[in-house]
Amino acid sequence: MDLRQFWAKFNRNKAAEETEADLLGALNNLPRHVAIIMDGNGRWARKRGLPRSLGHRAGVEALRTTVKTCSNLGLEVLTVYAFSTENWKRPRDEVNILMDLLIEYLQRETDDLHRNNVRIRAIGCLSELPRAAQAELAKVRAFWAEKLEVIQVSTPDKSLDILLNSWLQYQVISC
Repeated sequence: MDLRQFWAKFNRNKAAEETEADLLGALNNLPRHVAIIMDGNGRWARKRGLPRSLGHRAGVEALRTTVKTCSNLGLEVLTVYAFSTENWKRPRDEVNILMDLLIEYLQRETDDLHRNNVRIRAIGCLSELPRAAQAELAKVRAFWAEKLEVIQVSTPDKSLDILLNSWLQYQVISC
């Protein structure tokens, strides 16, 4: 049963035990890698009469929930397309907010993700990011290098890949 079939069954009234069995069956067919484009946070905020910055912050909170859910489900890799080259065209204040949110997320989540055996990897043209963001990403790389050396494991069970300052054509060419 694929997920579409599962949700069609799930939406019908069923006994709780039957629904749970269907859910567990569907979970056995999850992909190993899921990619998400983080888009629409500004529109989400505008629709609610909020500043774009609060929309971006809500997007970070949604990411936290998504990462936790994917980890709990046993998904091996979650890639989030977080900041494209097109984002540099946004107002400077908004770009600064996005970079500050990246730094805040890395500072706040690295230890918790490590406890859940989820490694953070950054992908893209990182050298073009602001120095503070580059420095925080370097700290995360150093953190994981140390942890992997100490526990002598080649890689953690799961990975959160954050795609930054990239565009699709670049990714296809570089792969």
